[in-house]
Amino acid sequence: MSGYVFNVLLDGFKRVWQSWNLRGCIALSLGMQASLLLLSPWRKRTRRKPIHASVWMAYLLCDWIAAVAIGLITKNKGEDARDHKPPKAGSHEAEFMAFWASFLLLHLGGPDTITSYAIEDNQFWFRHLTGLVVQLVSTSYIFYQTFPKHNKLWIPTALVFVAGTIKYAERTRALYLSSLVRFGRSVLSDPDPGPEYEAAVNKATDDLQNRMEIKYPEIKYPEVSPNEKIDWDSRIKLLKVAHRLFEKFKGLIVGYLLSSKDREWSRRFFLSINARQAFKIIAYELNFIYDLLHTKVVVVRCRVGYIFRFIGISSLLGAFLAFRSIEKKHLFEKEFDIKLSYALLFGALAFEAVTLLMLIFSDWTTVALTHEWSKRIAFFNLRRERWSRSISQYDMISYCLKGPAKWLSEFAKIVHLEGILDKICILLYSRTWVVSEELEKFIFDQLRTKSLTANDLKAAMEACSQRGVWALTQTSSSFKLKWSIEAYEYAESLMLWHLATELLYQKEQPDKKPPESCWPRLKKKMTPESCWPWLKKKLTPEYRFPCLKKKEKTPESGNENQPNHKEICKQLSDYMFHLVVMQPALMAPVLGNWQIAFQDTRAEANRFFREKKIKRSGQPEGCRKVLEVRTSNFRQAVVKGNSKSKSVLFDACILAKQLEKLDQLGVDRWRVMSRVWVELMSYAAIKCLPNVHAQQPSRGGELLTFVWLLMNHLGLGTQFYEHESQTDIKIDDSPEHDNVGQRNQGNNNAAAAPTSRCTEFSKFNCCH
Repeated sequence: MSGYVFNVLLDGFKRVWQSWNLRGCIALSLGMQASLLLLSPWRKRTRRKPIHASVWMAYLLCDWIAAVAIGLITKNKGEDARDHKPPKAGSHEAEFMAFWASFLLLHLGGPDTITSYAIEDNQFWFRHLTGLVVQLVSTSYIFYQTFPKHNKLWIPTALVFVAGTIKYAERTRALYLSSLVRFGRSVLSDPDPGPEYEAAVNKATDDLQNRMEIKYPEIKYPEVSPNEKIDWDSRIKLLKVAHRLFEKFKGLIVGYLLSSKDREWSRRFFLSINARQAFKIIAYELNFIYDLLHTKVVVVRCRVGYIFRFIGISSLLGAFLAFRSIEKKHLFEKEFDIKLSYALLFGALAFEAVTLLMLIFSDWTTVALTHEWSKRIAFFNLRRERWSRSISQYDMISYCLKGPAKWLSEFAKIVHLEGILDKICILLYSRTWVVSEELEKFIFDQLRTKSLTANDLKAAMEACSQRGVWALTQTSSSFKLKWSIEAYEYAESLMLWHLATELLYQKEQPDKKPPESCWPRLKKKMTPESCWPWLKKKLTPEYRFPCLKKKEKTPESGNENQPNHKEICKQLSDYMFHLVVMQPALMAPVLGNWQIAFQDTRAEANRFFREKKIKRSGQPEGCRKVLEVRTSNFRQAVVKGNSKSKSVLFDACILAKQLEKLDQLGVDRWRVMSRVWVELMSYAAIKCLPNVHAQQPSRGGELLTFVWLLMNHLGLGTQFYEHESQTDIKIDDSPEHDNVGQRNQGNNNAAAAPTSRCTEFSKFNCCH
């Protein structure tokens, strides 16, 4: 009996699947297109995992469902042709299948707001080109099977087929143009052989005889005052400046070198503006990079693109009118098929309307139009943020205290899933902090000071190679801390300073009191009079967003004009640790033997906290216990002898104690530490691969990427070459002048070397 029931249910399921599998796939494909169109622009403005996961899932399902649906239609038509089944009298299923197949081709083209989820997807443009050919052949075959004798819908089907072909071809071309190889070619200017050499030699000889100076054209940026209020006019100016800088500096993504003239123009401009303006420009510039790599903007925003877009929209409008006219004249059998066809038509037209509005109210349109029109568009366009303005944070002490149970870690190690377990724990306990204007200003001021000392490419390269020593040299009392930078690799030094920062920060935090029995007091507090002040406090912006709280005058914060160096240290320290642990691909060039030092330090910290019986919530107490250990300034490598351990836990304790002594010398230790953290972050930013930086705007943005682009605009990058190195050279082939020239050049270099070395640090002495 049970077998009979099972067979009946299975037969019923098969009949339902055969009747509704195609229609279900088409309806689901339409829903995925709508969700992808609306959600994809949000992924560059947020770091929330559910939104990114939804976009990723919709991106994969859109292509898969549309391809499966076309395959189902082709299979059904192939079986009918093989069995020589004529269409049933009064049945229009074959006509609707051909009509829907054209819409599926349109869905494979995808929305304009996303062509690739990651940069790696652009490299598979040839796969999409192959898919385009295969799907065009399949759809043409379906259309051919019903044309023209049995298909009353051949006119709207042909029109939608044209629009779908254009849409799919646009996506394939956008992927090709955004691939790194093709993108690198687009950055190159047109071949320029220059003027005729003989005529140029004659002109240069005349200019040399007349002592005429050769002048080069300069880029004129819109005048932006650092004291100017950020209104709509100033935002439009900043946007246009960002577009010009984007056109000049987009070659950084593919590793091209920029001329020293580009460096000097950009550096001079960024030295004349404030931090808020600089970060807005970089946000606009990264948004241009995102659009170029992940949307159809490069295909649509051209004369040919506008023509094909007009043809596509006109075809869809014509298909809608033709289908409505045919549907009124002929009585189709299935009402659901008619409604589904109308839903596909309305959906396609709605998608095009939304896409057109997004195209009009975009940064590209604001830059292209005149000032009056751009001001009207900017009122709607420039209101929204271009990135998440947030950083993820985690600290190693919490990682050790709140890690998984020992038995769970042992089990994960057996099944080789310990890395996944660690990341899950970090995701559960990590925090997100809003990037404040105070933090932006401090970073900008530090990099600006360093840029003022880097007047040439050699000084800029030397400034980029500093990973903390330059910051320590700004205060003479900090010289003895150089061991914490020079005696370790970068990743070990970063972990050392992270632990020292956490030890000092948690030492000043109060211990959490154990929860008391609250029921007797709860009855008293449940009255409306007592609940309202508490609720009113919870609803204030300062409570919901701690970064908005006004700073109080404390020894750490100083006056209103001084940044809170203690909080800046904490934010940057936890941010850099989170990057190293959770985004190793971003920090790969500077990691080295990070994993060895990390696991040894974690093992020693876990053992220490177990011996001291520190609870999971006892982070301040645990840090005080570490600082109470007698070190006598002996580093662990010396005390432990031949041990292979790379732990830096008690080296961080030594560093923390030395930093505490700076206060006795009248030096603000948090000020020194915040400078070191900015330099550690800038070193990692400039060492990271440019194409990895280019991936970050699609993930909500990364502060490290902002620092990388800001350093390049301030002339602190490593991707520049000396443009004038050969312009003043006239080859002298007289042998009697060789020795004299060599001696003079040697004397000049010997005189210039110490001067440049002295001026680098003597001009901007920040000792206080």
